[in-house]
Amino acid sequence: MSKASDDFEKLIARTHELLEGDSASVEWNERIPDPDNPTQGRQIDVLVRKNGLVNLIECRLHKVPQDVQWIEELIGRRASLQADAIVAVSASGFTSGAIRKANKYGVILKDLCALTDEEIIAWARSIEISVFYYRYDEFRLSFFFDSDDFDKLDANEMQNELQYYDGFRSLFTAHLELLDKEQLIVKENRHKRVTFRVNFNLEDFQLCGCEVREIQAEGKARLEEIGLTVPEVLAYGEPELEHEERNVYIQNYNLGETKVVHHNGHISISLDLSQLEVPPYWQFRYFTVSSEDENYLDLLEIIHPEKLIMKVDKIDLDIIGVQV
Repeated sequence: MSKASDDFEKLIARTHELLEGDSASVEWNERIPDPDNPTQGRQIDVLVRKNGLVNLIECRLHKVPQDVQWIEELIGRRASLQADAIVAVSASGFTSGAIRKANKYGVILKDLCALTDEEIIAWARSIEISVFYYRYDEFRLSFFFDSDDFDKLDANEMQNELQYYDGFRSLFTAHLELLDKEQLIVKENRHKRVTFRVNFNLEDFQLCGCEVREIQAEGKARLEEIGLTVPEVLAYGEPELEHEERNVYIQNYNLGETKVVHHNGHISISLDLSQLEVPPYWQFRYFTVSSEDENYLDLLEIIHPEKLIMKVDKIDLDIIGVQV
C-alpha cells in the first residue's frame, strides 16, 4: 500500500469521525475476524461501529472511475463478513454501470470532486489557517559549573551530550513564560523584537560528568507568521449529487496533509507540521483558525508533533566556573 493510498484512507476516516459523531468508533486499517475462519483477520480500510452496527468503508485512489467488478467484490465482502453496510469511496468516481449495480444491491457510494475557482467563491465558507512561531537571533546558553570542575569540561563533548540529553527540550522552554508576557500574539506586537535573559536549574543535570549548577538562556526573539493557502477544495458525497448539494467539504492546504473537513457548521482540523519550512532557531508557538462563519471544532489532529520542538542546528554555549 502506498503512502498516498494510506493518506487517502486516513482522510476518509477523519471525515467519517466528524460525520458519525462521538457515539461511533471509527478505525483506520482495522482487522476483524472472518466469521467463517475466526483465527484469520480481515483487513478493513475504515471500520465504523455505531449503535451495535458494523459498517465497512473501502477506499480506492485510482485515476479512472471504478467499475462494476469492484462493486460486485464489495457485495460479496459485505455478505462474507456479515457487515450491516458497506461504503465504496472512489477518488475518481464510478462508471454508470457501477452506480446502477450499487443502487440495486445497497452498496453506498461516495466520491470526491474538486470545486472550481468560481464554486469556491460561491461557497464562501473557507477557513484561514496561520502558523506562528518564535524566531530567535543570538540565542545562547551559558552553563555554570563548580570552578573545581572547570578543567574536566570540553565544549565539543558537551555539544554531543546535549544533542542526546533526554531533557533537551527543557533547555529551550524556560524563557517562554517571559516572552509570552510581552504579548507578542497581539497583532500590533507581532513584529516586535524582544531581548530576553532567564536563569534556571534542572534537577540532576550533568555534562562531562560534572553537575551543572545553573543555566542561563539569552537572546532576541520575535513572532513570525506563516499563512497557509488553499489550492484545492473537495466536495464529498454521493456521485449523483451536484457539488452545491453536498454538505461535506474538504479544504486541502499547502502544508503536507493539512486539511479541514466541514460538515454543517462542524469542522475537523488536521495540521501537518512535517513539511513546515522554518529557519534555524525557531519554536512553534500556536496556530490560528479564522472564518466569516461560525464553526464548531469537533476534532483536532497534529501530524508529526515532534516538529513542535525547537529546531537547533548547533548550540552556542558558554562554560562558566563559579566558586561554591
